Amino acid sequence: MAIVASNALALVQAALRQQHGREAVEELSYYYLVIFVTSVWEGMHIVVPTPSWRFVRRFCAAQLA
Repeated sequence: MAIVASNALALVQAALRQQHGREAVEELSYYYLVIFVTSVWEGMHIVVPTPSWRFVRRFCAAQLA
């Protein structure tokens, strides 16, 4: 999970840097980023319940990607 979180953070930072420059990355609040991701996950969990995602278990890493 740490690697996934690290990759997600790197993706957000790269997108910010590309669109808004280095200053935006330096001003990024990790606290508010985590709160945002948590709230989106909670909402997705309500809208798309866990049983709806079971099909993903059948995929190998290449298929999932």
